[in-house]
Amino acid sequence: MSKKDIKERLLAALAPVPSKAYFAVTHAYDLTVPKDWLIIDRVVDEGHILFVRSGNGRYIAGGKVIALTPGKVILIFPHTPYSAYPDLKHRPSIIPIRFTLLDRTGKNRFPARLPPVVFTPTRRFAYQELFESIHTNFVNARTSEHAAGMAGTLMHILISMITRDAFTSEDAGKAILTAKRYIDRNPAERISIAALAKKAGCSRKRFTRSFLRQFGTSPKAYAMNARMRYARYLIEQTEESIASVARTLHYTDQYVFSKQFKSNFGVPPSACRAHHADQK
Repeated sequence: MSKKDIKERLLAALAPVPSKAYFAVTHAYDLTVPKDWLIIDRVVDEGHILFVRSGNGRYIAGGKVIALTPGKVILIFPHTPYSAYPDLKHRPSIIPIRFTLLDRTGKNRFPARLPPVVFTPTRRFAYQELFESIHTNFVNARTSEHAAGMAGTLMHILISMITRDAFTSEDAGKAILTAKRYIDRNPAERISIAALAKKAGCSRKRFTRSFLRQFGTSPKAYAMNARMRYARYLIEQTEESIASVARTLHYTDQYVFSKQFKSNFGVPPSACRAHHADQK
């Protein structure tokens, strides 16, 4: 299968996010592998993405030998056997993440059995921060903001892999990423685009243009999607009333909230909650 075919399959898989599917991070680690670290023909039914911070080793996945070198990102698809071997003199420091892409029925929709994707970003430390952010949120995953933050960051990593490095400059990329992280960590807050641009240290026009170029969507649309992801989490995972969820997200009119929710997910909040309850 060609790289073009893999990209098309990935794009098709990501298209329903967040209206009809959502990411769930199931495992996240940040470690220097021990001396006895060895994986032989492991097969999991989840997606597996890895960032190599330092050190060396090798992966064998889908019949492909992949060198583990600093700054490399590796994506392994579900049901793909893989093995891992460290360089004992320079054991790798890695951030591996496992995840699922769930539809409304709870079925994993991430494509399976595709050849691994190997990516060495030009802005290595920006990607390292993204992976570290997911790990930090996973370790501290006590609130829905953490879950929403992990999902949004993982989506950005995958989109960046597809587009082959969305960062135009490391400093600018970090500044825009700071603003994006603020949205991820504060999905209920109604922060203005001007305030986000100020956090990024640039004009509103430049911020909007840079955000669109890096993340493939406008900051306004991204903030709305983050808010709706958080709303869905509250609707499905808590017993908070729909009116209370609307107030949490600073909607003064519950009807407007329900209309926006339905626009994003195809069903009103009440139907979403009922459907989720039926799946338990």
